[in-house]
Amino acid sequence: MKTLKRIAVLSSSYPPLGDGGITSAHFNLAGALRRQGHKVRSFTFMDRPFHRPTEEVVRSGIPALIRQLITRTSNLFLRLRGEQGYLYQCAYDLTGALGGLLLIPSIRAFRPDIIIVPDRGAPSAFWPVIPGSKIIFLSHHNPLRFVGNPLIGELSESDARLAVEIESLGLGNAHAVVCPSSYMKKAFAGTYRFTGKTTVIPNVVDAEFISSVPSSSSLREELGLSREAPVIYLPSAGSRIKGRAFVPEIVRRIAAAHNSELGFYLSGHLDDELRHLIDRLPKNARVYAPGHMPYAETIATVKGCDLCVSPTLMESFGMALLEAAFCSIPLVCFDAGGNRDLVRDGETGFLVPALDVEALVERSLHCLEKPMVRASMSEMVKGLVLQEFSPEHIIGVYEELFEELER
Repeated sequence: MKTLKRIAVLSSSYPPLGDGGITSAHFNLAGALRRQGHKVRSFTFMDRPFHRPTEEVVRSGIPALIRQLITRTSNLFLRLRGEQGYLYQCAYDLTGALGGLLLIPSIRAFRPDIIIVPDRGAPSAFWPVIPGSKIIFLSHHNPLRFVGNPLIGELSESDARLAVEIESLGLGNAHAVVCPSSYMKKAFAGTYRFTGKTTVIPNVVDAEFISSVPSSSSLREELGLSREAPVIYLPSAGSRIKGRAFVPEIVRRIAAAHNSELGFYLSGHLDDELRHLIDRLPKNARVYAPGHMPYAETIATVKGCDLCVSPTLMESFGMALLEAAFCSIPLVCFDAGGNRDLVRDGETGFLVPALDVEALVERSLHCLEKPMVRASMSEMVKGLVLQEFSPEHIIGVYEELFEELER
């Protein structure tokens, strides 16, 4: 018989105030643990300060003026050392570390058996020992992964290395490390020094919630499409890491080759330049790009799509792709990062060599033009996620880790 735990789950923010892959992963993890009977409370370290706590979430964060001061001071220090690249990682972790320090009284009052912290933001970097608590460090981000890739941008290596040093302080308090994919486990081993247990446990989604959300009935109407016209989902289309540079060309090539009406749902924020390029796509390509939407609306829209195409350049273990899989949508992706842990090439979708836009478009068209193939993959991806990525299975693996840490 399993022993129920008191579990603190830390995140930069918590819905409805925050979004993003790590926030979503920790929000879903907290919910899944709670549904298995554990006493779970979420703690945030990057929210606006002075929110009234609830039974479910304690919000905290550094005032905006202090956050600005930290960012400017950190960036000035690096510029004076001659850094020319884009700076953001060190300042973000310093801010998160201070935000995490503010949570200590609330966490101690909760008396958790287990504390789950993310790497990004380093909320446990400045913590003292918390008696009776075991800390699990989740490696989602890893600052050094993004350095040296010109398609993402010229990021400062010194900035990334300082961020790693701050995160390593938090790692010093950890009793175990969890990576969401085999790729992230390998990246972790190449970046940090840790002698304790490091294991792979995929991110968890709220399958019950996703199942309860009806498919969008207005998506095709919004795009002026017939009921039979296919719609393609491109997650986080405006993000450099998710392949922003390739999005207009992918949409253009698919639309030109398909040669009949079809829709594209581009999620997330799109800047003016990307919107300008999209406005000049072939007329048969109808693009829906509403920007940020509430989680339920996003899932409803994804459910209205027929195929997910992702040119992501590096992926730890994409929450958007996992959510699409739980919506029974086949995936066509670059073979980058943790995508191989989720996509079974030729069965639940297709993996193509990273940066091979031609192959990505070719495989996408193959799915579009062969409804039977798409239907088969839809059934396969549904079976895969229910077998290997169900919340019950993943929480069971976490519970085994909890028991191991107690021994």
